[in-house]
Amino acid sequence: MVGVATGADSNARQGVGVFSTTLGVLLIVGLFYHAVAFALNEIIDLPIDRTNPGRTHAVLVSGRANVPGAWVAVCGFAVVSYSFDLVRFGYGTVALCCLTGGYVALIGYDLLTKRSRWPVAHDLLLALGCAALVCYAAERTGGLTSYTLLASTYVALFVVLVNGVHGGLRDLHNDLRHSGITTASALGARIGEGGGLLLPRPLVAYAWALNSAMVVVAVVAALSAPAVDGGQSVVAGGAIIASAGGIIALAHGLRCRQDLMRFRRIGLAHMLVAYSPVMFIAALDGGWRMGVAAAVVMMAPLATNPRFRSAWGASLAKARRRVRTHTN
Repeated sequence: MVGVATGADSNARQGVGVFSTTLGVLLIVGLFYHAVAFALNEIIDLPIDRTNPGRTHAVLVSGRANVPGAWVAVCGFAVVSYSFDLVRFGYGTVALCCLTGGYVALIGYDLLTKRSRWPVAHDLLLALGCAALVCYAAERTGGLTSYTLLASTYVALFVVLVNGVHGGLRDLHNDLRHSGITTASALGARIGEGGGLLLPRPLVAYAWALNSAMVVVAVVAALSAPAVDGGQSVVAGGAIIASAGGIIALAHGLRCRQDLMRFRRIGLAHMLVAYSPVMFIAALDGGWRMGVAAAVVMMAPLATNPRFRSAWGASLAKARRRVRTHTN
């Protein structure tokens, strides 16, 4: 949706959207694109995932599917994505280069992640894969624009932050036991004696640098927005406020690193808040409808994630207890 919102097509830029068939095909391509990445990751990481208590819900770990079937699914998903694209749009050099380049980056990430001595390179491959999908969708809706480049840059920075820092800290205990290499562990993150996290200065500085770069991109996008009406100014202001929210959430999370459960809950909040500026960027170029659509596409899959459900369930329960305490 972010790519569609920032494409050069005049209808998309006015917020009334592209033809429903085009939008539907792009959503299908994106769905199967991510399905290839996730399924391949489950196959390759199966040995280490079996040792991780936090991955018991995974399809292959839980036994709901087998490895041969997963390989068939990976190949099938890729064929379906290309088929839908070519049937709807026909051949397009730039679009197919973006789609194929993204697949290559995602496959490279899956093959190398936690196995190479250069974990930042793994994060960059995943980031390039996600940014390529944004560029592909924009190309199929009229062509790349300056907002496409800003949005894809923001997405890439966000993915590097989430995969290298959030993901690395989430799986830190299991990765250290089984020699899994992530950016977090490579920069010295460790589990303390009391169960909290020991975050060395290089890792903290790395997280701050990425989050700060995301703020810069969001501010540039906001300042570049044409001031055609008051609504546009509100959206631009929302992008800046959301960026500030990401900085505040990061600072608060770092202060709570000795309380692992609280740290994880704040980490989930930080991911959501830090991603929200790209939704405003989509709204700046594609209208508020596209911004809302980008938010829905981002949030919907989280409802199926057990970790998000449990974390937010615990947060809501804690909030209810506080309300009862104050009212009583």
